[in-house]
Amino acid sequence: VLVTHYVMPKLTERGCLIVGGIAVSLLTMGAAFAPNIGVFIVILSVKGIVNGLNYVPAMALIPRYFKRYRSRASVIPFCGGSAANIIAPFVIRAVREEYGIRGCYILLSAVELHYCVAGLLLRPVSAYRFRPEDPKTVGNDTTALQSQVPANSQDLLLNDAAKENHDKLLQVKSKELDRDVGATEALLNHVHEALHQKTVINTDEMADGTLTADSSKDSNPDGQTQSNKEHRKEDVADKPAVKSQTRWHKFCQASGLELWGFRCMLVSTIPGSVSSYLLNYMPTICKFQGASFEQAAFLTTIMGGVELVSRISTGFFADTKVLPPSSLFVMIQLCLGIGCHFFRFTTSFVTLIPMVVYTAIFLGSRAPLQSLMCQEVVGPKKFPQAYSLAIVILTLSSSILNPALGALVEATGSFVLVTHILGTCFLIGSGMLACLPLFVRLDAKHGRNK
Repeated sequence: VLVTHYVMPKLTERGCLIVGGIAVSLLTMGAAFAPNIGVFIVILSVKGIVNGLNYVPAMALIPRYFKRYRSRASVIPFCGGSAANIIAPFVIRAVREEYGIRGCYILLSAVELHYCVAGLLLRPVSAYRFRPEDPKTVGNDTTALQSQVPANSQDLLLNDAAKENHDKLLQVKSKELDRDVGATEALLNHVHEALHQKTVINTDEMADGTLTADSSKDSNPDGQTQSNKEHRKEDVADKPAVKSQTRWHKFCQASGLELWGFRCMLVSTIPGSVSSYLLNYMPTICKFQGASFEQAAFLTTIMGGVELVSRISTGFFADTKVLPPSSLFVMIQLCLGIGCHFFRFTTSFVTLIPMVVYTAIFLGSRAPLQSLMCQEVVGPKKFPQAYSLAIVILTLSSSILNPALGALVEATGSFVLVTHILGTCFLIGSGMLACLPLFVRLDAKHGRNK
């Protein structure tokens, strides 16, 4: 939220990505040399905050660059994570055995500097939206037009006629400017005098444009009634409240928070935040369900490959406009909710393979569809602020749910109950989003446009 409202307008998307890349790389380097676990946790917490400089601006550019193939473009940033899941288990293990944990973080710091390269490759939107005319083409067109004009077709003017007309025009313009400047000075003098003497300005006179220097001199500061003074005191007392209300109203308008459809989406994000838990703890769940460390790493690779195919397919299917992203999102969460209740029956590596494939198909499509659904609800113009707000709600919900679910695993000694809770949360979120069209109609009825 801070990035989209305060930082990004000043630094632009390119500047945010470059600054964020340098900061993230330095924080990762600091985590490698952390003296204790407390400093390590603090550094990673700050790094999570700084990651907003890298993630939100890059996603905010997509609706501005792409219109026809927007869904495919929105899927591409998530495909990198799927590709990393394919090779990460083997690369991380090899680097850790060769260089240790500290060496892994140092290499990760060097890799994260590529954020700066990506930021330098970003071009301004104006370079794509506005295409200047080719000077060569313009010159050829001008030459062709001049060749069609007869040689003797020239304006017949008396000597110094053009200069004389030009001087007359300048005199007329200067008189008009002097008159406008005089009226403006009279208006400003009247306003300053009214503010200084605490008088009430005649708004009708200002609206009609009849305010002159003479009328400004006739203002009587003693011609106020007691009621006018009391009203003015009340207005001065209410200024902080009005200012805060105006800021909140502007924030709601810029982020789409005034739309009931977007509010419904934000509320559904709370139970849907369990998707991050399922994605991050999938190798651990497989280990608890009977797989070895090597088998869990292999299942993670399978999951990354299936996610990659699923996300690309989702982008192509969403561009067909057969179903809106919100409807696809409801179906995906419904399938995830049903599938999580069957995790208890997967007790071996053989049975875990189809379950991991099934989960990866729908879990991989969920993240890009959330950004597409946000664009559908609030529109491309409000998307950066709205999407950043949705990510904040998602992060806060995950930070609360993850420790609670972890404590439940420690208490029960298995993930069976946790997977049932995950499935229930997915079903609740799906039911909430099923009501999204009703809230969209309510916004349209009250004239709230995205």
